[in-house]
Amino acid sequence: MSGADLNTLAALTEAQFRAIQAELEPILVDERRLRRSLADLDERTHKNATLPTSELTDLRRLGGDMAWRNWAAQSRSELQVRLARVLARKANKMAHVRLAFGRAEAVTMMQKQYVAALASKRDKAQLEEIQALARSITASGP
Repeated sequence: MSGADLNTLAALTEAQFRAIQAELEPILVDERRLRRSLADLDERTHKNATLPTSELTDLRRLGGDMAWRNWAAQSRSELQVRLARVLARKANKMAHVRLAFGRAEAVTMMQKQYVAALASKRDKAQLEEIQALARSITASGP
Protein backbone atom coordinates (compact mmCIF):
# COMPACT_ATOMS: atom_id res chain seq x y z
CA MET A 1 0.00 0.00 0.00
CA SER A 2 1.40 3.40 -0.92
CA GLY A 3 1.80 6.36 1.40
CA ALA A 4 -0.98 8.21 -0.41
CA ASP A 5 -3.31 5.23 0.03
CA LEU A 6 -2.48 5.08 3.73
CA ASN A 7 -3.12 8.81 4.11
CA THR A 8 -6.50 8.45 2.41
CA LEU A 9 -7.36 5.45 4.55
CA ALA A 10 -6.29 7.34 7.68
CA ALA A 11 -8.49 10.30 6.77
CA LEU A 12 -11.47 8.02 6.15
CA THR A 13 -11.09 6.02 9.36
CA GLU A 14 -10.60 9.22 11.39
CA ALA A 15 -13.73 10.75 9.82
CA GLN A 16 -15.69 7.59 10.58
CA PHE A 17 -14.48 7.63 14.18
CA ARG A 18 -15.46 11.30 14.61
CA ALA A 19 -18.90 10.67 13.07
CA ILE A 20 -19.64 7.74 15.37
CA GLN A 21 -18.32 9.70 18.34
CA ALA A 22 -20.67 12.57 17.42
CA GLU A 23 -23.61 10.13 17.44
CA LEU A 24 -22.75 9.33 21.06
CA GLU A 25 -23.05 12.95 22.26
CA PRO A 26 -26.90 13.18 22.33
CA ILE A 27 -27.00 9.95 24.32
CA LEU A 28 -24.56 11.42 26.84
CA VAL A 29 -26.70 14.56 27.07
CA ASP A 30 -29.78 12.41 27.80
CA GLU A 31 -27.86 10.47 30.44
CA ARG A 32 -26.69 13.65 32.20
CA ARG A 33 -30.22 15.11 32.10
CA LEU A 34 -31.78 11.97 33.59
CA ARG A 35 -29.12 11.68 36.28
CA ARG A 36 -29.67 15.35 37.16
CA SER A 37 -33.45 14.77 37.35
CA LEU A 38 -32.92 11.79 39.66
CA ALA A 39 -30.59 13.82 41.87
CA ASP A 40 -33.12 16.68 42.03
CA LEU A 41 -35.91 14.27 42.93
CA ASP A 42 -33.76 12.67 45.62
CA GLU A 43 -32.94 16.09 47.04
CA ARG A 44 -36.62 17.13 47.13
CA THR A 45 -37.57 13.80 48.69
CA HIS A 46 -34.90 14.24 51.35
CA LYS A 47 -36.07 17.80 52.08
CA ASN A 48 -39.66 16.59 52.38
CA ALA A 49 -38.61 13.77 54.71
CA THR A 50 -36.77 16.19 56.99
CA LEU A 51 -39.64 18.66 57.40
CA PRO A 52 -40.60 19.20 61.04
CA THR A 53 -43.69 17.27 62.06
CA SER A 54 -45.45 20.51 63.02
CA GLU A 55 -45.42 21.52 59.34
CA LEU A 56 -46.76 18.14 58.22
CA THR A 57 -49.90 17.87 60.35
CA ASP A 58 -52.23 19.60 57.89
CA LEU A 59 -50.59 17.82 55.00
CA ARG A 60 -50.98 14.46 56.72
CA ARG A 61 -54.65 15.07 57.47
CA LEU A 62 -55.28 15.56 53.78
CA GLY A 63 -53.14 12.55 52.84
CA GLY A 64 -50.78 14.80 50.93
CA ASP A 65 -47.65 13.28 52.40
CA MET A 66 -48.64 9.82 51.13
CA ALA A 67 -49.58 11.23 47.73
CA TRP A 68 -46.18 12.97 47.56
CA ARG A 69 -44.32 9.78 48.50
CA ASN A 70 -46.26 7.77 45.94
CA TRP A 71 -45.64 10.37 43.25
CA ALA A 72 -41.93 10.58 44.13
CA ALA A 73 -41.54 6.78 44.08
CA GLN A 74 -43.35 6.50 40.75
CA SER A 75 -41.34 9.36 39.24
CA ARG A 76 -38.09 7.83 40.49
CA SER A 77 -39.03 4.48 38.99
CA GLU A 78 -39.88 6.06 35.62
CA LEU A 79 -36.63 8.04 35.59
CA GLN A 80 -34.63 4.92 36.41
CA VAL A 81 -36.27 2.96 33.59
CA ARG A 82 -35.55 5.79 31.15
CA LEU A 83 -31.96 5.97 32.40
CA ALA A 84 -31.56 2.21 31.96
CA ARG A 85 -32.71 2.52 28.34
CA VAL A 86 -30.28 5.38 27.72
CA LEU A 87 -27.44 3.40 29.31
CA ALA A 88 -28.24 0.44 27.04
CA ARG A 89 -28.10 2.73 23.99
CA LYS A 90 -24.86 4.18 25.31
CA ALA A 91 -23.29 0.73 25.74
CA ASN A 92 -24.27 -0.22 22.20
CA LYS A 93 -22.88 3.02 20.75
CA MET A 94 -19.69 2.72 22.82
CA ALA A 95 -19.02 -0.65 21.19
CA HIS A 96 -19.17 1.09 17.81
CA VAL A 97 -16.94 3.91 19.05
CA ARG A 98 -14.33 1.43 20.32
CA LEU A 99 -14.36 -0.43 17.00
CA ALA A 100 -13.95 2.78 14.99
CA PHE A 101 -11.19 3.94 17.34
CA GLY A 102 -9.40 0.61 16.91
CA ARG A 103 -9.56 0.94 13.14
CA ALA A 104 -8.21 4.49 13.25
CA GLU A 105 -5.39 3.41 15.57
CA ALA A 106 -4.52 0.45 13.32
CA VAL A 107 -4.21 2.73 10.30
CA THR A 108 -2.07 5.15 12.31
CA MET A 109 0.23 2.26 13.23
CA MET A 110 0.38 1.23 9.56
CA GLN A 111 1.38 4.78 8.63
CA LYS A 112 4.15 4.79 11.24
CA GLN A 113 5.41 1.42 10.03
CA TYR A 114 5.37 2.65 6.43
CA VAL A 115 7.37 5.76 7.33
CA ALA A 116 9.84 3.65 9.34
CA ALA A 117 10.24 1.22 6.42
CA LEU A 118 10.92 4.12 4.03
CA ALA A 119 13.51 5.54 6.41
CA SER A 120 15.13 2.12 6.75
CA LYS A 121 15.30 1.69 2.97
CA ARG A 122 16.77 5.17 2.61
CA ASP A 123 19.37 4.49 5.29
CA LYS A 124 20.26 1.14 3.71
CA ALA A 125 20.66 2.74 0.27
CA GLN A 126 22.90 5.46 1.72
CA LEU A 127 25.02 2.86 3.51
CA GLU A 128 25.39 0.81 0.34
CA GLU A 129 26.37 3.95 -1.56
CA ILE A 130 29.01 4.80 1.05
CA GLN A 131 30.32 1.22 1.00
CA ALA A 132 30.50 1.24 -2.80
CA LEU A 133 32.36 4.55 -2.71
CA ALA A 134 34.78 3.17 -0.11
CA ARG A 135 35.40 0.04 -2.25
CA SER A 136 36.04 2.15 -5.34
CA ILE A 137 38.52 4.32 -3.44
CA THR A 138 40.40 1.29 -2.07
CA ALA A 139 40.29 -0.46 -5.45
CA SER A 140 41.82 2.49 -7.28
CA GLY A 141 44.65 2.42 -4.78
CA PRO A 142 47.30 5.01 -4.03
